Amino acid sequence: MKTAIGRGRASVLVIGDEILSGAVQDVNGAYFCRRLAELGLSVRRIEVVSDDIQEISDALRKCCTDSELVLTSGGLGPTSDDVTRDAVASFVGVPLILNHDSLQRMEDKYRERRIPLNKVSNRQVMFPESATVLLNRAGTAECFSVRSDSGALIASFPGIPRELQIVFEEILVPALEKDGIICPPLAAEHIKLFGLSESHIGDQIEKLGLQSSVRIGYRPMFPEILLKLTKPPECTGSLTLQNAVDRIVAAIGPEFVLCRSPLDSIADVLGELLIQTQRTVAFAESCTGGLASSLLSARPGASHYFCGAVVAYSNKVK
Repeated sequence: MKTAIGRGRASVLVIGDEILSGAVQDVNGAYFCRRLAELGLSVRRIEVVSDDIQEISDALRKCCTDSELVLTSGGLGPTSDDVTRDAVASFVGVPLILNHDSLQRMEDKYRERRIPLNKVSNRQVMFPESATVLLNRAGTAECFSVRSDSGALIASFPGIPRELQIVFEEILVPALEKDGIICPPLAAEHIKLFGLSESHIGDQIEKLGLQSSVRIGYRPMFPEILLKLTKPPECTGSLTLQNAVDRIVAAIGPEFVLCRSPLDSIADVLGELLIQTQRTVAFAESCTGGLASSLLSARPGASHYFCGAVVAYSNKVK
């Protein structure tokens, strides 16, 4: 029998033995809670459970009793400890089925990365029968959402923070707006900067005197700094967000602007530029110990432009 659920309420379920053991620090739960609050939803609880079907199912039952939205992170990979999809399917009472469109997308990604595909990988394209697939452009494990008997929407994401955030922002948030679960957020513009200190950026912006017209938030994301510009009702000035962006960029210098997306990193921007210009890159690293190579090669499709690297650390090797 369906039970009444709390409108405007959400719960977060973080799944993984590695979180409970302290081997990995949870960042996804904090991200979900912050973004849900920004979207006007009241977070009722955040729980961490192990990779156990029964424990996940019990936690889902608790979350769905008073929340209309339940977000899970972790457990969508191909190995035997990735049981989130099994637990969600069991909880809502439907079988797991193969999604052929997801299978085709996964095969294309594996082929592009020159990774052999095996039967274990197919677990990533099994979803609860009544689920909606949420495309994951940043990885191979696609996400999904499904309704519980109480009417709560359960949306499951992989544990990799970058993939989780991209799918949440690009796929789930628009769907929640469409369904009326959240109100459209305030219009916002973003500027991601590289090569300047936060204090210098703040000093240059304060000299412009924009605070009465727009609200500006600073978020250091080493080695980048993200600016978020919004215009809440209390900001009564006539300056538009785009005008504010133009003035900030002119004051700071366009050469320090990395991108206008809050999700893209310096590796993403460089990768796109290399693809557009049909150029390749190789590194000779020393004190960075291979960090630059790691950042660039971690991006999907890096084989199109990244040739390789040499890490010469000691003076003898140099």
